[in-house]
Amino acid sequence: MPKLGARGSESRRTLRRAEVILVLILGGGVFLYFRLVYQPAADRVRALQGNLRRLQSEIQKDQFHAQGLHEIQETITRYEAALARLNRRLPPSVDLENLLEELHGIGARTGVMLDLVKPQPMVKGETFWELPVEIDLRGSFPDFYRFVQSLERLDRLVRANTVLVSNPDLDGKLKVKTVISVYLAREGS
Repeated sequence: MPKLGARGSESRRTLRRAEVILVLILGGGVFLYFRLVYQPAADRVRALQGNLRRLQSEIQKDQFHAQGLHEIQETITRYEAALARLNRRLPPSVDLENLLEELHGIGARTGVMLDLVKPQPMVKGETFWELPVEIDLRGSFPDFYRFVQSLERLDRLVRANTVLVSNPDLDGKLKVKTVISVYLAREGS
């Protein structure tokens, strides 16, 4: 029987060794899995989460900036419309014959008599040209006022520089001498 007991104890030791080897193999496998698979994947996930947070932050900043872009676009649209209106009122050239017809037409519609309409030499400005036009007219004050209002409504930019008004004559008509300026855009401005 002693032989059987020695064999049994040896077999238990072998079984014990096998269990220890199996635990070491499993522990080594877990360690290798952790070091070679899990840890690199976890590091990659942390890096991706960091990138995600950075991109989310950038998106928030861009969204904040984008809110102002709509307002800026509206402002640009308003300025472009105002510039287009100004460009229509500040043409690059003037059809003198058409301008004189417009002035005489305004005089007829407002009840003033144009005695003189005399264009003067063009004056070169820094960003525009100015065409002075000397005008002598007769009419009542309300008619003269309507004449000036009609000038203001012209499609071109016009300004009355000087206005000299005489006392009314016996018919109640004023004699008015004025110089208006018609403005034109300079090429390249």
